[in-house]
Amino acid sequence: MSKRLFVLLVNLQILVFFLLLFYNCVDLRRYPYPKGVLSSLEKAGENKMELIKVLDHYKKYPQDSLKYRAACFLISNMKGHFSSKRIESYPDLVKESFKKIDSLTKVIFFHEADTSLFRFADYLHNILDTKDFAPTKGFVDSLIKRTYPDTVDVKFHRKKVVHFEHFVDSIGKELLFNIQTENQTNGIYPDLKNISCNWLIDHIDNAFSCWKKSPFARDLSYNEFKNTLLTYRSMNESVDTYSSYINNYFYGIVHSNDSLNLANTVRRLNFATYCLDVFEDNGHKIGNLGFYDILQFYKFDCDRHSEWTVRVLNACGVPAYLDYTSGYFNRDKIHYGVSVRDTSGIYHHYSPKWQQLGDYRHQNELSKMYRNMYVKQRCPRTLASINEYVPNTFKNPYMKDVTEEYHKVTTFSVPYKFKKDSTNRKLGYLAIFSPRGWKPIAWGEIDYDRKKINFEKVPVNATYIVGIYDSNGFIPISNPLHIDFDRKVMEIAPNNNPITLRLTRKFPLKYHLIEFMKDMIGSKIQGANSADFSDAIDLYSIGSSDILDFSVKALPISTKKKFRYVRCISNGKPLNIATFEVFSSVNQNMNIVKGSEPSILSEEKLRNVDVGLYTKLNGNLLPSSQDVERALDGNLETYVTTFSIGIDFGSPQHISQVRFAPRNANNGIVIGDNYELLYYDKRWKSGGSKIAEYNFLKFENVPENTIYWLRNKDHGKEELPFVYRDGKQIFVNER
Repeated sequence: MSKRLFVLLVNLQILVFFLLLFYNCVDLRRYPYPKGVLSSLEKAGENKMELIKVLDHYKKYPQDSLKYRAACFLISNMKGHFSSKRIESYPDLVKESFKKIDSLTKVIFFHEADTSLFRFADYLHNILDTKDFAPTKGFVDSLIKRTYPDTVDVKFHRKKVVHFEHFVDSIGKELLFNIQTENQTNGIYPDLKNISCNWLIDHIDNAFSCWKKSPFARDLSYNEFKNTLLTYRSMNESVDTYSSYINNYFYGIVHSNDSLNLANTVRRLNFATYCLDVFEDNGHKIGNLGFYDILQFYKFDCDRHSEWTVRVLNACGVPAYLDYTSGYFNRDKIHYGVSVRDTSGIYHHYSPKWQQLGDYRHQNELSKMYRNMYVKQRCPRTLASINEYVPNTFKNPYMKDVTEEYHKVTTFSVPYKFKKDSTNRKLGYLAIFSPRGWKPIAWGEIDYDRKKINFEKVPVNATYIVGIYDSNGFIPISNPLHIDFDRKVMEIAPNNNPITLRLTRKFPLKYHLIEFMKDMIGSKIQGANSADFSDAIDLYSIGSSDILDFSVKALPISTKKKFRYVRCISNGKPLNIATFEVFSSVNQNMNIVKGSEPSILSEEKLRNVDVGLYTKLNGNLLPSSQDVERALDGNLETYVTTFSIGIDFGSPQHISQVRFAPRNANNGIVIGDNYELLYYDKRWKSGGSKIAEYNFLKFENVPENTIYWLRNKDHGKEELPFVYRDGKQIFVNER
């Protein structure tokens, strides 16, 4: 190669270098965005120009400087956000069905000029909120008929409700018949590569419009605004519908003449959700429909309910977050809910569709509470070392600890004696009991210098255990720890003193079942010889002593008169009955028919058991509600909800006894079932096994002062450890 050619090539390379350098400088001058935005744009692939159009749209107008900051915030933090499903298109049938039901819902229930109908909608939802159950539309209607006086006005309302229900039912059947496949693809669809310019501009403009006009948002700081109204997702849902479209449909429902009343706002949206759900009684869900999943809300779990509700509330100017717990204290489940802000800046928590604002009856059952944020948080995913195992519960990088909004909390430390290993472990975990093993619900940072693990925002009045993770899973490194209401931490460790345990349950009484049980006080057992009970005589009044627990009670009937009809009639509140059987004393002319046996919960009751002979009286059930036969099937796990339950024996009979049990979860001791007692001493150890002869069990020579776990090896899933104090079971984390 000649010297001249060599010099030419070198000069050419230098020229190319400076041209590339110049190009990059021009590119940076053309796009002088914040560092985080540039990082996101580099990862946006072919969608880069869509995001640049959004930035340029706001940057060129000085009056949009705050919107430009908002666009930079969203794009900078878009890395890591994605949809797990993508909606290819909406079937016209789905869109048209939604429009029809939405229109009829507003005409019938949300017509501002007709305040009586508006109150009627609130009344309906009030029924939905009662007693922690999700009744069918038919049951709601039956309650309306029982509660409302039979006036012309109410008849008019009922006709409209019936018309509405028939209309909704027909649409649900049509959708199921005509849509055969799921209209979606599954995978990972990064927001950076999929969100369009038009969609993001619409979202930002709608958020700012709501910030300005919504009474719930006007006093929001910019920081709170960008974390609520401006945030477009809470989980990995489809980003499929324009925010202005959602606002157009729901703003009039969310906001009304009393729009400063947040409780009514929530009730209206809950009720609208209930009305728009066409698949309550119409088979399986038809797949992911994004925004239109409201048509099949009954088929979804709390995570989808809550995520959808947060999206709608924020799109309508009501600041909201998606909150969740990785575990209940007293059951092996997770839960999602909504936190919504009132005009004073306080956030209130509820479960959408079913729960009113201010109904906190189950809040103390939730353990640690986390909030899904748009920006990455200080949490295990971001704190752990590169080689450290992080359990699935804590792999969400957007989780923010908000437990102090739900519980009285404390901060405490436990000793940590291990040295650093190859994983350079940085985190320990706080766990609660689960029948499937200890379940981590919180993390703590390891302080190797002080040889301890620090835990923050820990709910009081609960029992925990501390552990670490390695390749084999969770390893406990402490005895169980109980934190009392005064924030005192107490270690629970067994001693060598043997004791005897008398046990009657494997799981504590449930609050809502106790409420059902209390509602039955004052209900009456009546006998009659006329089918309409016009000649009814009160035979027994159910008192508090009859419902102290969920066992089968034998109610004595003292009368010589015979009756063809016997019923249990409520005091005006629904009866929730698992067992209702009528017996007569045996004489020489009768065959003995056995029924449910009265429960025997102690040696004292065993000594005092009624040894008289009784025969069960069979007959035809009086029509009163659906599934009323469940009260006579001998199964304590089935029940009927009704206002009365009665039997026609065909001819007058002598009544000696009624055996009765309220609705329950059958977590007592079941005769004939096989049980094992476990106690904790560095691990779970067996304290013996027994087959139940009565409705209680005795275990002898068991170590004192530890936690115990009674397992039914034949039936049921609900189990919870307990301590034993003064001859009684005290369940840990009982709520």
